[in-house]
Parts: sequence; structure tokens; C-alpha cells
Amino acid sequence: MSPDSKESIDAFNPDACWRVLEAAAASSNMKRAARLREFLYYVGRKSIKDGLTDIHEQEIGQAVFGRRESYDTKQDNIVRVSATELRKRVDAYFASEGKDEPLIFEIPRGSYTPVFRLRATEMPNSESTARLEMSGADLAAALAALRRTRLALVFASAAAIVLAIVCAVLWWQIRTLH
Repeated sequence: MSPDSKESIDAFNPDACWRVLEAAAASSNMKRAARLREFLYYVGRKSIKDGLTDIHEQEIGQAVFGRRESYDTKQDNIVRVSATELRKRVDAYFASEGKDEPLIFEIPRGSYTPVFRLRATEMPNSESTARLEMSGADLAAALAALRRTRLALVFASAAAIVLAIVCAVLWWQIRTLH
């Protein structure tokens, strides 16, 4: 294994992910944005440290923006607006101060969970780019989805078998009545 491939494998350990998140939070883009830094640390901690795959708008509103437990996210869009601004600032960080970071992250639209990946680099003998993505919780989410799919398949199979037996019994009863 070459040192470069070892480095790219180690790049996704939680400590490396946390370090790059801290670097983005400490950047000049975030200097005057205390609430956005708090937002970034919150979603980073939930994803990297706690391993959560799904961070909800409601919980961010409560934890970061001090909203009541029953606040209506349709009426109060502080989390969505702040997430849009945070995404812009994170992108700006990686385009300027963090341009040399090999490990980068983004917070995709429609989600509040940071997704970490190695910065795309050009291959020496190809025009294609290499891109490797991984979220601190992506693997857990994939495994959970697989388990749910298998469980649904088992329940559907069991229901089909029970239904077939019931139909056979009813058919037999009707046949004996004639």
C-alpha cells in the first residue's frame, strides 16, 4: 500500500473530519458569524461524534437558535435560511483559505448532515477526476436501509404466505359446501 493510499484511507477518520470542520469554523468567513459557527459545530458533532445520519430542522432550531420545542418550521424558516448561508461560507472557505485541504466537506441541499470527501484531483494520464465521498454516518445509514429492506421483504413474504393459506382454506370450504 502506497503512503498516498494510506493517507486517503486515514483522511476519513472522525478526528480528521473534525479537524477540517474546526478549520472551516475558525476561518475568516465565519469570524463574525457566531450563530453559523454554532450551527456548523452542532451538525458536525451530531454527525461525526454521535454518528447520526439524519439531523432534523426542528432540533437545530431548538439547540442552535433557541426556538421552543413546538415551534412551526413552516412559519419560522431560520434554520433553512441559515443553512443556505452556511453552505455559501463553507464553499467560500474551501475556495480560499482551505484551498489546499485534501479533505473537504459540504452540507448538501435538503440535508443538514455534513458529507466529507477527498478534494477532486486530476488524474495524471486522464481527464477524469477521482472523487471519493463519505459521511461520518453514511455507512450506518446504508446498513440500516439494507436491514429495513430485508425486514420489509420478510414481512411481505410472510403476509403473502398467510394470504395464500387463507385463500386455500376458503376455497376448500366453499368446495365442500357444494
